[in-house]
Amino acid sequence: MKCSNCRGTLVLIAFACARAQSDPRDFDPTQNLALHKSVAFLPAPATFYTAAGGADATDLTDGKTIIHSYLCGSQNSVEWTYPGRVNLAVDLGAVQPIDEIAMRFQGGSLIWPPGWVEAMVSDGPGQPYYKVAELSRWTPGDYQKYGNGGTDWAFRLRFQNLKTRGRFVGIRFYGAAYACSDQLYVFKGGNDPNAVVHDPATITDFTVTDAQMYFHKPAVYVTDNIVTPLPIGCVTAPSSSAKPMSVSLTLPAGTVVAGGTLGGVPVSSAAVKSAGQTTEYTWNFLSSGVADPKVFARLYVSGSASAGAAPQLSYQLSWGSYASPAITVPIQIVDVPPAPVIPRRLMLGLSWWSISDTELWPDWDQAFRSIGFNTISAVNALWYSNSTTVPAFVAQARDAGYKMQLIDSTFSPELTANQTEVYCQFADGTHSRTPPIAGSTIRRN
Repeated sequence: MKCSNCRGTLVLIAFACARAQSDPRDFDPTQNLALHKSVAFLPAPATFYTAAGGADATDLTDGKTIIHSYLCGSQNSVEWTYPGRVNLAVDLGAVQPIDEIAMRFQGGSLIWPPGWVEAMVSDGPGQPYYKVAELSRWTPGDYQKYGNGGTDWAFRLRFQNLKTRGRFVGIRFYGAAYACSDQLYVFKGGNDPNAVVHDPATITDFTVTDAQMYFHKPAVYVTDNIVTPLPIGCVTAPSSSAKPMSVSLTLPAGTVVAGGTLGGVPVSSAAVKSAGQTTEYTWNFLSSGVADPKVFARLYVSGSASAGAAPQLSYQLSWGSYASPAITVPIQIVDVPPAPVIPRRLMLGLSWWSISDTELWPDWDQAFRSIGFNTISAVNALWYSNSTTVPAFVAQARDAGYKMQLIDSTFSPELTANQTEVYCQFADGTHSRTPPIAGSTIRRN
C-alpha cells in the first residue's frame, strides 16, 4: 500500500501468539540501527507498573521481546492510558540509510492497536521531520489487509521499502484506552542516503522537545447544517515557567467558528483577519504546559463547500522561541440529516460530557434535535458546583422536554447524605440508605 505524500510501502504483519516469527536483523546492531539507543517521549509513558525500574527510555530498544502475548503491565514495555496523540523519537547518532521502521504494539479484542500511526525522519537537531509512511483506520481496508482487523494480541507494524534517510526517527500514533509497545526497530537500508530528496509537502510539526497541536483524526469533519464541536489536542514538553503561546488557525470561506475556546481563551477574544477566501483566527496567551492534552481546544463550527472543492484548514503554533511549520489538514463536509423520530423510552445523549459544555454549544438545541438526542449529560462535580447558571440552564432544558442524566460515578465526595436522589429510588417514594456502586448511572427526569 502506498502512502500519499510518502515514500515506501506499508506492511502490517499480525502475531496471533507470543512466539511470533522475528526478523533475523532484530538483534544485529549493524542492521537494527535503533538497538540499545535511547528513546524520547512526548508525553512520557504514564503507568507506574511499566515505568518501574526507570528503564522506559531503553525498553523499546533493549532487544527484549516479551515472550507472552500480553504486553501491558510488563516492566519491559511502555504504556499509556487514554493518551490521545503520542510522539516518540530515537536518535541513531548519525544520518543513516533507512529501509524499514517497525514497532510491536499490543492488540486484541479488549485493547485495540493504535488507530493512526505515522513514521517520520529528520537529519538532525533543528532540522524538520518528514513523514515517510502512515497507517490510518480511516483508510478503508487497512486493518483487513494488514492486520486481520486488529484483533491479534500482539502485532508488528512494519513500514518497509522506505529508501529514505535520517538521524532521528519519529513515531507518532493515536492511542485509545490503552496503548502499549515493547519494541521499536529501525533497519538499515542499502540505498545512498545522499541521493534521498525529501518532499517539502511531507514536512510535519512532530516534536518531542517543544509543543505540538493536533487534530484527533487525519481529517477535520465539519457539519453543514448544524453547529458541532471540533476538539483539538496539544502535547507540550515540561516547562518550569510560562511562555508566550500563539496559535493561528486559517479556515476556508464558508466555514464558520460559532464559539468555543482554545487554550482557555474564547473565540471572541481571538484576533480575526479575513483575506480573500480565508479567515485567520489567532489566539495569544501564556502557557507553561497543557493540563488536558486531548482538550486543548473545543471549537464549535459549521461550514459548506462548493461542488468539487477540496477544502482544508491550516494551523501554526509558537511557544517561546519555538515555531512549528504551517500544517494543512483536509476538511470533510458532513451532512447530518434530521432525525426522523426522537425516542421517548430510550435515553440518547453524549457520554463523558458536561452541562457546561452544552451551555457553551451555540444552537445546541437545534443540533440535539437534528441528531436525535433527548438527554443532557452531566458529571457529578459540575452538577453540584456553585455555578449560578447551571440551575437555570437545567430548568430551561427540562421545559424543552430533555431528560437529565448523571454519567459519572455516584459514589463521589461531592455528594452528601442530603442529596437523596443519588440513592436507589423505590416505587412508594422512599429510597435506600446505600448509594449505588461506583460507576453506575443515575437517571434524572
